[in-house]
Amino acid sequence: MNRLTLMTMGAAMIGFCGFIADTAAAQTPSACPGHEAVVYFAPDSAALNSEQNYALVSMAEAARTCGAKSVVVQANGDAERAKTVAAALRQRGVKTTIVTGSTLALYGDTMLGRSVTLRVSGGASVNS
Repeated sequence: MNRLTLMTMGAAMIGFCGFIADTAAAQTPSACPGHEAVVYFAPDSAALNSEQNYALVSMAEAARTCGAKSVVVQANGDAERAKTVAAALRQRGVKTTIVTGSTLALYGDTMLGRSVTLRVSGGASVNS
C-alpha cells in the first residue's frame, strides 16, 4: 500500500512539473497580437473628441507594450483625417505609416468615408 501511494504521488509530481513547464512556455512574450481600431469622425470634421482620443491612447499603449515598429493608419476616405490621427499618435511617441485607401472613390459624407483604420504593425519578432 505504501508503494502504491508513493507511485501515485510521483506521477502527480511529474504531471505538476509538466503543467508548470507548459504554463511558463505560454507566458513567454510573443509578437504583437492583432490590434485594430477604427476611428469615426463627425461629418465635415477632422477634429478628435474624447472617445477618439481614448482609442488612440489604447492603440499607442498596445503598440508600445508589444514592441511594435509602428501603427498603420489607413485613410478610408479623407486623407486629412488620417493625418490628424497620425499626428496624434506621433505626439504619444508612436511611429505611424499612412496608407491611402483603394482607388475606389467614396462619394458623399458616408460613415466609411469618415473613418480611419488603425493597425499595429511589425512586432518585435514578426509582423501582425
